[in-house]
Amino acid sequence: MIGDGGLFPEQWDTSRDLLVVVGRGAEPLIEQLVAQGQQRLFVYLPEEAPTAALPSSAKVTTSPMELFEGILAMTGPLPKRTIVRRQTDPWVSEELHSEVARTVDESLRSKRLQMGTVDKQGTAWLLQGIAALPDVASRPSIAALRGAFVKRPCIIISPGPSLEKNIEHLASAKGRAVLMTCTHALSVLQAHDVVPDVVFAADPSPALLRHYEGVDVSGIEALMVGATCVREHWKQRARRFFSFASNDRIDDWIFEGVAENARLATGGSVACSELSLALEMGCDPVIFVGQDLSFPDGHYYSPSNIDGASRVKPGADGTTFYLVKPGGTEAPGEADADGDLRTTRPQQLQKVAGYHGGLVLTSQSFHSFLIWFETVARSLEGKTMLINATEGGANIRGMQHKPLADVISAYLRDDISVGAVLDRATADFDPGPRRARMRAWIEERVERIRPCLEQASRCRSLARKASRDASGLEDLQKAEADLSRALKPVRFLSLIAQGEIVAAQQRAQEATSLEENLAAAEALFQVVERACRIVHAPLEAALAELA
Repeated sequence: MIGDGGLFPEQWDTSRDLLVVVGRGAEPLIEQLVAQGQQRLFVYLPEEAPTAALPSSAKVTTSPMELFEGILAMTGPLPKRTIVRRQTDPWVSEELHSEVARTVDESLRSKRLQMGTVDKQGTAWLLQGIAALPDVASRPSIAALRGAFVKRPCIIISPGPSLEKNIEHLASAKGRAVLMTCTHALSVLQAHDVVPDVVFAADPSPALLRHYEGVDVSGIEALMVGATCVREHWKQRARRFFSFASNDRIDDWIFEGVAENARLATGGSVACSELSLALEMGCDPVIFVGQDLSFPDGHYYSPSNIDGASRVKPGADGTTFYLVKPGGTEAPGEADADGDLRTTRPQQLQKVAGYHGGLVLTSQSFHSFLIWFETVARSLEGKTMLINATEGGANIRGMQHKPLADVISAYLRDDISVGAVLDRATADFDPGPRRARMRAWIEERVERIRPCLEQASRCRSLARKASRDASGLEDLQKAEADLSRALKPVRFLSLIAQGEIVAAQQRAQEATSLEENLAAAEALFQVVERACRIVHAPLEAALAELA
């Protein structure tokens, strides 16, 4: 055990494995751990605890959400081993220690899903993000909206199966709360004559554009466009546009050129980003409807939704499911044995606590979102009221569960002119200087790409040479250090082939011979070379558009 005769357990990897120390009084131990090379190190403390004596490499967290976000931000392979160490501190109760341990487990599960998503979509995020740099430079980001709606209610509307149980109440909430939703809910809201105030487009897939078909978006006060979304979102007829980093720290590099923090913490669902914006704007209470996070009676979406015909079909083994639409539906997929159109791959079924008690079926991705919401709820206890007024689906621990009609009656008292508030928040916005700053930033990145490419090629050559003659290792180490420094200003390059990068890093850590280590290093250098070549032309195109 750590601190009991030896600093680390057997086979502990100080560069990869995760250690979380809970409680005060661990400064001497943490200094020893850092001195012995421990890299992934979190300290969980009360908000008022002094931290000056802690090494800067130890990440201090004071809430479940901070710890969750910190673990999501880790780079490189997932840890093989994790320890949550409890200090002999009266503040650290058995319940607190268990809560921290649960947060660590849940965040690692979400991190695993996040890494899979980045591996699949990282290149698209990068190239679409570069293409959108002129759009980001020409319009305000959500940074302008921080504190804009302090103590004003917000209703986050999702297109879950339960939405139509209480959707008729939303029209009466218009003008008394910020009505926030995603593009996927536009069709069902229009079918029920509800015009949302704020709409989110977060997914980089071009398939999201079909959500606008047949929908009048001219009454939408603001369209929030993720900076890695396809550019057609910026051409919609909404009254205002704001950009944001839809994948939190993964794509906040897009806002370096305008010196803004436009991140919204997310657990992978657009509803997570919506909650984060509501909290950034100061909204209280925040009310959820249509947030089933499950599929009651086999339904996946609200019946009036554009994908309302989708339903959950159990797999033959009873432990998996896939989504189907009626045969003959025009949509990507393939026919199954019953003639239904299968639109997803098989996914694992899980059970979670239900809104009305008992257990309900859910998916791994829905469960991941549920965990994130519950982590946020624990962090906000006593600070901001979160209410789940879905009236169906999963129980979200930490939120109050109340009927929407009762919530509207109790908390929506005053009128709100959402458009007027948005106008005041952006009254000083001037796109001219902003575009100039972005252009200068892109010019500098274009200049920095060439030495990165040259240095990566040199490293790859030196790695091959060192595999034949170990005397070349010193030159390789120096060249690697130079490459590492050169890459810092263009960290977005790592989005290309993220899976390959993590796999190569893992191979290097687990290498048992010099040859294996050098082969892993060479694979990394090849990824860098390819990334440099891929991004050069798109950066030049964005630069020309900002001229």
